[in-house]
Amino acid sequence: MYHKVLAAILILAAVVYVASFGSSVGHSIDDGIHIVAAKALALGKGLVMISDPASPPATQFPPAHSQMVSALFALSFVLISWFWLRRYVPPATALLMTGLVAFNPETVRFASAVMAEMGYAATSMAALFFFEKATEDHEQRPGYNMILLVTVMMTMAYLFRSVGIALLLALPGLFILKRRIGSAGSLIIGFLILASPWLFKSAFIGTPEYRTQFWLLDLENPTSGLIDIWGLFDRMWINGVTYATTTLPNHLMATLGSQRIIQYSEQQGISLLLLMIQLTVTALVLIGFIRQLRSGLRGVELYMLVYGGMVLIWHTRIQWKYLAPITPILLLYVYTGSCYMAERIISRDWAQRMVYAFLCLMMVSAGFRMADVVQQGWLIQGKEDPYAKAYGWLKRETSENNLLMGFDHLGLYLYTGRKALAPAMTRDPQAALEYIDRTGADYFVVQPRQTRNEEESLDVKFQYPVLEQYPERFSSAYTDPQSTISIYRIHHKP
Repeated sequence: MYHKVLAAILILAAVVYVASFGSSVGHSIDDGIHIVAAKALALGKGLVMISDPASPPATQFPPAHSQMVSALFALSFVLISWFWLRRYVPPATALLMTGLVAFNPETVRFASAVMAEMGYAATSMAALFFFEKATEDHEQRPGYNMILLVTVMMTMAYLFRSVGIALLLALPGLFILKRRIGSAGSLIIGFLILASPWLFKSAFIGTPEYRTQFWLLDLENPTSGLIDIWGLFDRMWINGVTYATTTLPNHLMATLGSQRIIQYSEQQGISLLLLMIQLTVTALVLIGFIRQLRSGLRGVELYMLVYGGMVLIWHTRIQWKYLAPITPILLLYVYTGSCYMAERIISRDWAQRMVYAFLCLMMVSAGFRMADVVQQGWLIQGKEDPYAKAYGWLKRETSENNLLMGFDHLGLYLYTGRKALAPAMTRDPQAALEYIDRTGADYFVVQPRQTRNEEESLDVKFQYPVLEQYPERFSSAYTDPQSTISIYRIHHKP
């Protein structure tokens, strides 16, 4: 019975993921890198991101990533989540929580994008699952085959996302704490062997353009330079507050982050109530984590401690993407925390009913937001590419030697075949213009580009100020009213 329901969840999830596919790809940094790398392989030559001249040819793994591959990784993530959750909760509860993983809006979004999140999610959860099976017998030394599976999955997770070093620190670290030095050494040595092609070619943490960004570059204001150690503590505080009040609760109960809900709460003067609900969800996660930790330090808890510490010092713009791969773990903590709190108030039977009702409410919440994601896919919107007109004009009307400048620089290159680079991320119009002159860009491509957790889009912050202050240096060449993409010809001083 349970397997039939699980199969139904997987089939329905596959339909939702495919229906959510966009009509165009390559317009974000991550999916653009994957497709540029695939193009490099197809052409048989390296392609360099000229916005970072020091970078080697694109080596992001896996190079042949596609939307369909993302969907398959997402389905694998859902299936592995089921097996992992079954180790902690009854089958019926595990099915409900697996459905919450499958139809979480972020799972759906990443399943329909050419990005590495679902690959990391599937391999990291597989690493945790195999690690737990390897360590479930506390007396016996883990078998060779199980250690090999853990090593392979851990290395693949790291190759998908550099944040996978959390696994490298947590899993051997737990072996060391349990005085199983040989097993810890096997994991570390196996990882170094399997990851050696990437390590020799690139960097331990991130691709070269992220080497300093990961730790010390202030991405919210790049012109300010590197932040010091106290700046890291400030960032951890800011990130911690944001995760607790919005990112974490909105990820688990998706409607809490809906603009309709936010606007309604503001109109009715109940914003404080909304905040209290969000903090309650976060509190349940923390209580569940502590309850799991009190029953014994396992690989997953040590992983979450390391993973949480890493994302706290990362910049604030893309918090939401780091929660998608740990959705089943967060759901387990919510369930554990809810059961603990409910049983302290009412009888055990009624507590279980209340927790199931809460999980069902979370499913309804995910369904509403999932529908929004599907509505943006090709099945509803059609296959018309919103970038086609403006980028088609660039391909027809510009020469092969022209240099394009726009925040969608990877998409511009993929569509037009022209070299492209991103504008300077500075609010100082003079500094932005100096960068334009220094690079010798020929066309300035402006389009709304909103980043999550940011009120202003990138064009408003970094492009319109230079256009408004130096109108004589730009002339309008093309505007597509449907996509609101505007193209300006740049006039350089002799």
